[in-house]
Amino acid sequence: MLLPESPSTDPLPILPIGFGQSFKLGAFTIEVTQFIGQCLDVYYYQVVYQLDNHDSSDRAQPCLGLLRVGQVQGALQRESKLRDTLGTHRMIMPLVFCEEVDRVMLSLRCSEPEIPQESETVASSDLIELGTDELDSLLRNPNTIALSADNSDPVDISSEIIQTPPIPLEPTSNEFVSAEENLEDYLEEEEYEVITQPTAFDRALIALSPFPDSNQTLAQILSKSRSLDSAEPERRLSLNSDWIKHLPSLIQLCQMANYLQRQGWCWVNLNPQWIELGQPIRLYDFIGIFRAGDRPSSGISGNYWPPELLLGHAIDEQMVSFTLGAILYHLVHGHPPQLDPTDIEQVLEFAAVPGLHQVLRACLAQGDDRPSIAELLSMLVELQQQQQRCRVDWIQGSGSTLGLSDSRWTNEDSYGVRYQVQSATFPTVMMGILADGMGGLEQGEVASQCAVQTLLTAPLPREEVSQVQVGKTLDRWQGWLIEQIQDANQKIFRTIRNGGTTLSVVLGVSDYLLIAHVGDSRIFLIRNGYICQLSEDHSLVQNLWVTGQISYAEMQDHPDRNVLLKSIGSRRLLKTDIQTLQKFGAELSLSLQHGDILLLCSDGVWDLVPPDELCEIFAPLSRKTDHSSVTSLQPQIDQVLQRVIDRGAHDNATIIGIQCFISPLFS
Repeated sequence: MLLPESPSTDPLPILPIGFGQSFKLGAFTIEVTQFIGQCLDVYYYQVVYQLDNHDSSDRAQPCLGLLRVGQVQGALQRESKLRDTLGTHRMIMPLVFCEEVDRVMLSLRCSEPEIPQESETVASSDLIELGTDELDSLLRNPNTIALSADNSDPVDISSEIIQTPPIPLEPTSNEFVSAEENLEDYLEEEEYEVITQPTAFDRALIALSPFPDSNQTLAQILSKSRSLDSAEPERRLSLNSDWIKHLPSLIQLCQMANYLQRQGWCWVNLNPQWIELGQPIRLYDFIGIFRAGDRPSSGISGNYWPPELLLGHAIDEQMVSFTLGAILYHLVHGHPPQLDPTDIEQVLEFAAVPGLHQVLRACLAQGDDRPSIAELLSMLVELQQQQQRCRVDWIQGSGSTLGLSDSRWTNEDSYGVRYQVQSATFPTVMMGILADGMGGLEQGEVASQCAVQTLLTAPLPREEVSQVQVGKTLDRWQGWLIEQIQDANQKIFRTIRNGGTTLSVVLGVSDYLLIAHVGDSRIFLIRNGYICQLSEDHSLVQNLWVTGQISYAEMQDHPDRNVLLKSIGSRRLLKTDIQTLQKFGAELSLSLQHGDILLLCSDGVWDLVPPDELCEIFAPLSRKTDHSSVTSLQPQIDQVLQRVIDRGAHDNATIIGIQCFISPLFS
């Protein structure tokens, strides 16, 4: 007769996780390289993990990872539910694995311990064998064992990390707890023994993910934006001008928060250490996520947590707006806002930057006056557009000469420049116009004047649009420009017998360039020391060259090089005769750059002063970035016309030079 088996008395193994320890989870071998810290009931470790592969010839490469350990029914479980809801979102870094594990003991030591004396013992990196009584005691009271912290130099992990003893599983602080932060700012001058205590879980949830690139995290950006010595009152609100560059990333975070809110989640704390910037940003951690209406059982406080959480208020979306506003405040001023949740009269100071000032005041207000996440998103987009607005200034020079030909008694060229400075609802507009009349005697002169005057006096489109929205209206501006040229063509065709003209127009709308061109006058762009022709000659020799009948060299002295195939006033309808920038691609416009120079030249100029010489004369100005150092292009214009005269000036010669200077509207 077999006796019944007695209950097993084998010691229960627990999984130790701490600095220098290696273990296996699932298909991975994991080595802990650093304890990073604690947030709520979740503990963070930097690890190196490697996929086990029995084929040694194809061994997987080790990877740097983020290991998080928390309660099965805690913050990590909330994140797990969130990930299940969202699925594979491109902004969320996927987990390598997430598993529940029995019997886990966490070491909170962040670096190599001191060499033990003979009376001390060091835990093995293998599974620790504890007796049932010892294990039960530890699980009932995980804080009964205390290990002295090492005296190694601290490593700065995040501007928001402080060191405190491990917090209870129902936390009273959200601060990312770390054994690495220097305590001088938080303790009296007395010497304190810093204690780090192991924490044990009867059952734990463990999540592994890749480790973010520390050089690309939001925490790294915030550390660079840190203000100068805050002990100097007059400099405490020093403005970090780089905040504008990172506004698009904050908008992405707000978009994600808005998306989460529509799913019923409130992301009331964003840890910058686990936000990797890029397109798109990548999010590694959602420990600060709660269901709307949740009420934490104990107070929570920290750099970016809404202050009313310390008082146990229920979670709502206005708290998310505070969190995003607090990060913006840190970007701008170099330190998080310091608010006392019990002082409803407290007023923060903000930098006097229009738009930014209003956003910060709204987000960091005490009480229920904060914007919703959707309202904040609109405010941030508007703020970005405001900061993108630029001031566009233009300087010019122009000139024309009858020339030296005995057969030319009148100057048939006409030209003009139109300039309107921007207002709050209308962009800066600049228009340069050049027309080279044809027909002899006064007919060509009248035709060119008619064309130029039509464009100079035509009412501009009056649709109110902010400067940053100009790019969406360029097709209407191009349509308006072509309409005016069609109108000029009709006037000349009806009223001037045997008269016609070339017509070349450049139109700058804010920092966009449009062109319209008919004939053989030329439009050049000089940028960064190079010259480019934007117009195409509507001439016989151009057509012969394009079709391969003559070479480029033969074009230069061909006897019919002045024979035009298209002009204004030669027929009732121009149809497709007007060239735009779409001749060279799909885009109607060209984005202007600071220092760009536009030249409009009649054939009397470019026939005698080739493009390389024009570039030689004007290019030095295109490299100058200081508007005050260049007030006019007239000296260069005069130099070009003098070369025309020195080389015979066999035709009327006209040139317009226009240079743009672009600077931020808000500096």
